[in-house]
Amino acid sequence: MLKKILILNALFSLANTVIMLGVPQMMVEFLFAPEFSLFGISAGTILRVLAIGLFGFAAYVSVVAYGLPQYISHAKIIIIADWLWVISTLLLFIFAASIFSVSGLIFFAIVAFIVMVFALAQRKYLNSVAS
Repeated sequence: MLKKILILNALFSLANTVIMLGVPQMMVEFLFAPEFSLFGISAGTILRVLAIGLFGFAAYVSVVAYGLPQYISHAKIIIIADWLWVISTLLLFIFAASIFSVSGLIFFAIVAFIVMVFALAQRKYLNSVAS
């Protein structure tokens, strides 16, 4: 079951990558407040960097999923990474909510919830692979 959940996690990350890279300007307008930039870096560039990172994460999660049970320690790293995503999203909402549009807040809240579900499910089934 852990393998299936990891594959779903990878596919979810890949889907977000495709959307962010496929229609970047539309996603910028949908996710961020108008004229948003960070240290002079445009929202579009930030989105592309995020998408590339998500692609790398999706590839890593896929390798781990297909390498179980040998890569069980890496599954633990993925669970930690998922929780870091959830926590980072919450911190952004608390300290920098103004950078997002309303639709962006909703989008990232839904993504964080889905990632939290992956983390919880992965943790639940981790021991069944390890034993």
